[in-house]
Amino acid sequence: MNKVLKNIVNITMILVVILPLFTNNVFAYEEQKIDKLIEEYKFGEAYKILKENLYDEDKNIDPIKIRKILELEFIVTDTSSMLLHALELVEYGQNSKDYYNQMIGYYYLGSVYYELYDDTKAIENFEKMLSIAQSKNYPLGKGMYYMFTGLIYSSYEDYDLALENFTKAQPYFEEAHLDEHWIFSDFKKDNKFMIDLINIIIGNSQDKSRDFFNLGNSFKDENWNMKYSFMSRCGYELNKIGAFKEAAYMLEESIKTIALADFGDMYNKFSGYLNYDLAYSYYSMGDFKRASELLLDEDYTTNNTKLEVERGELINQKLREIENKEIKRQSETKTKIISAISALLVFLLITVVIIIRQYKITDKLNQEVYEKSIRDNMTGLFNRAEIISIYEINMDRDIALGVIDIDDFKNINDTYGHAIGDIVIKDISSIIQNVVGDKGYVGRYGGEEFLVILNKSDQYDSKKLLEEIRISIENKKWFFKDSPITVSIGLLNEAKNTSFNNGFKVADELLYLAKRNGKNIICHI
Repeated sequence: MNKVLKNIVNITMILVVILPLFTNNVFAYEEQKIDKLIEEYKFGEAYKILKENLYDEDKNIDPIKIRKILELEFIVTDTSSMLLHALELVEYGQNSKDYYNQMIGYYYLGSVYYELYDDTKAIENFEKMLSIAQSKNYPLGKGMYYMFTGLIYSSYEDYDLALENFTKAQPYFEEAHLDEHWIFSDFKKDNKFMIDLINIIIGNSQDKSRDFFNLGNSFKDENWNMKYSFMSRCGYELNKIGAFKEAAYMLEESIKTIALADFGDMYNKFSGYLNYDLAYSYYSMGDFKRASELLLDEDYTTNNTKLEVERGELINQKLREIENKEIKRQSETKTKIISAISALLVFLLITVVIIIRQYKITDKLNQEVYEKSIRDNMTGLFNRAEIISIYEINMDRDIALGVIDIDDFKNINDTYGHAIGDIVIKDISSIIQNVVGDKGYVGRYGGEEFLVILNKSDQYDSKKLLEEIRISIENKKWFFKDSPITVSIGLLNEAKNTSFNNGFKVADELLYLAKRNGKNIICHI
């Protein structure tokens, strides 16, 4: 009997030693399999395995896996999934005091809001990231803060401030040590690329097309993400300066790079955007057949606006849930305080009154949160996702679609500063909204571009209404300059039963036709 017990004890001790080693080997094998799939550009399969094994038996997340999931979602700009996973990573970091991963969570949260054009929320989360980076001395977090601040400024074409922030970021990336759990991220090279790109944009080179081309082509042999990202960005800049042949080459190379990857069931929208940029290159070179083939490509048309709107609504819903969670937390805290006071004073009536008041405040806050989720922070107009949603809801009615863009807005920012540029955007937004009134809807599409959806009526003419907007803006007096500020407008007068993608493409082409024909005019069909 003693011999049997001794054998049982020995076997148990062996299992205690072997099982953890076996478990670790299983985890290591799984990680190696995921890394191999990523090396083979099988992103969809890797993403699926990561999601299936994200939680343990106790529903705790694996921070390494969720970071890889977030990086893959970031590549394809899946903002709704990023939002959920970034929040989980932040919560994990808070609960486990893992400040490094909490910082990474705030980085992805800020990235989500940046992609959603909510710069205020983006900066709020990047500042939380910076606070951790400063208190724990993480150079990576400091570099990421200045890099994304630079990206925000560059999106407004405020290149001097953008360059200042990218330059601040570079020494931190030089100092930072990236662990082995990043898939593609090489922040040092990403940031250096933006410095080089902006130096070309604001520089005095006589051959910017050559400079952009050489910059993009220098990444031809880099990893998948860098080659696609940097060559496509250089292609976009080449299109802007009219170097359409060089732009087409860059964008074709980017599309070939994307085709190497298998995204499986992952949500992916960037190939459609590249098709549109490339179609613009061919259209500008007179190759209308190739341009139309690209715009009608299945990869592009499958990624339709209805799906975009549905995902936009999901994101808004998640954002409202986040805000409501905070409201609920505050409300619960206040209710506990109220209950304690009322118990001490035994004033049941006072307690009831205060609780009712708290409910009213919460209802009001809920309404405010909803309004914020559909409005542009700066102008109060409908935001991009909401104005597209309004168009889709009304597309079976008699509507017209107008695209309005402020002429020479970059010069205003460069000459008078970003703050004056914001004032111009706000005042012009007010003029557009006042003229349109209850005849339609107005939204800020991004930057200095606005969308107007008009309900057609016998009582007014769409073109005349937009002409009234154009004249009102031209006649406005500005305190900082004597000459007028103008807008160019593209108008699709018959937008009924036309998808947003197709309607916007037509109106946007008309807008650029107005720009090419001297600006401060309306082009319409």
